[in-house]
Amino acid sequence: MSKLPKIFDGLADVGAEHAEFELRDPEESDGDIKAWLGALPSDGTRFIVFAQDGTGSLFCLWLRPGHDDVEAAPVVYLGSEGELGVLGKDPAAFLELVASGMTFDGHGGGFFDPLESEDDEEFAAEGKARRAKVAEWVKQRTGKSELREPDAVRAEAEAACPGLEAWVTANNAYR
Repeated sequence: MSKLPKIFDGLADVGAEHAEFELRDPEESDGDIKAWLGALPSDGTRFIVFAQDGTGSLFCLWLRPGHDDVEAAPVVYLGSEGELGVLGKDPAAFLELVASGMTFDGHGGGFFDPLESEDDEEFAAEGKARRAKVAEWVKQRTGKSELREPDAVRAEAEAACPGLEAWVTANNAYR
């Protein structure tokens, strides 16, 4: 049974989902990872998939031998075309990204605001209001008065959790 971190409790209820961030059933993780890697990892590593973006790219908790606490697991991005990224050093840091409403571009490695290109002003206003509600919820859940910019959260994650690309290269049956 795949368990999600307690800090994620209520994420669906607060309205965090949008076209580029859809929550998933973590019980489907093994099938998703088998499809992404070509086989399940044999070294004890596990990925718990909890969300996807509009292209089918996966947001996962990365559990490794000796680092298997879901409450402290880094959050990684496994792109639909093989892109990789460590997005949050832990679930709390990842929530800062969710609160920003920004979308990760796996090809470019940066973030963009999907509402900036929205022509429907009413839809954009609703998106901004939802984003503000999610940000307040994240501040309450994390105990932070200010949330960091996505690039700062990602830089911290990459520094704290190196080795994702090397691990995937060594364990991907498709490479």
